[in-house]
Amino acid sequence: MRLAIAVWGCEVSPVFDFAHRILVVQCEDDQVHARYHYEIPDESMAARAERLRELGVNVLVCGAISNPLAKMINGLGITLIPWKCGLIEEVLVAYFSGTLEDPRFALPGAGNERAIEIRHNRMEGREAL
Repeated sequence: MRLAIAVWGCEVSPVFDFAHRILVVQCEDDQVHARYHYEIPDESMAARAERLRELGVNVLVCGAISNPLAKMINGLGITLIPWKCGLIEEVLVAYFSGTLEDPRFALPGAGNERAIEIRHNRMEGREAL
């Protein structure tokens, strides 16, 4: 299986439509076997979706995403897990441990006040509550 995460620095990119890079993780039995970073095209939504298909992505974890692009990605048979935020390594651990639905990974503004507080604390250098 190939899991992709939209990347911005060391965190999940806040908006997939404008992300420039993705991390693709080759995994089997919840074990990571390889990691690859890829650039993704800026040209069009269709080009972004096609790039995921070309790379053999099965699952995409991302922040916000437009409805048209989400429909294109779903139409390619790629499982979409949107509205996520956090440090890439923490998101990977959460995905494989089945805890990605924890509120701390909910993108701020997606209706989760706890996620907003945790993200604010992280940005301020304080430990999450």
